[in-house]
Amino acid sequence: MERRTFLASLAAGVSSATSLAHAQAYPEQAIRWIVPYPAGGGTDVLARTLAETLRAAMGQQIVVDNRPGAATNIGAQIVATAKPDGYTLMSADNAVLAFNEHLFSKLPFNPDKDFTYVGGISRFPLALVVHPHFRPRP
Repeated sequence: MERRTFLASLAAGVSSATSLAHAQAYPEQAIRWIVPYPAGGGTDVLARTLAETLRAAMGQQIVVDNRPGAATNIGAQIVATAKPDGYTLMSADNAVLAFNEHLFSKLPFNPDKDFTYVGGISRFPLALVVHPHFRPRP
């Protein structure tokens, strides 16, 4: 098995037993990459850049599908209820995997059971900034 084929199988979220069994034929169809944020943001740009690189390496179309809304829950629900065949994956962050279960009384998915971690793809450093003339109160 080629290293590239193996990594592609892992990136698609296929379990190790399934990925070894299907690695020779994978991918046989387009892969859907859910981004639970609007188009044009950092997560979208990253997904589109990586999708193009993966498309060239795997020889298969990767469709980036932006599904924003409900604090990432819409996109997460699509992935959680998708057929577990490795053809639907998602850019998940702390909102999906850690925060939302504490912010919402009920989620249409279980962050611990409905997703398989494949690996990290990036880090987005954030900074808190204020106007330069801001003076805190004593």
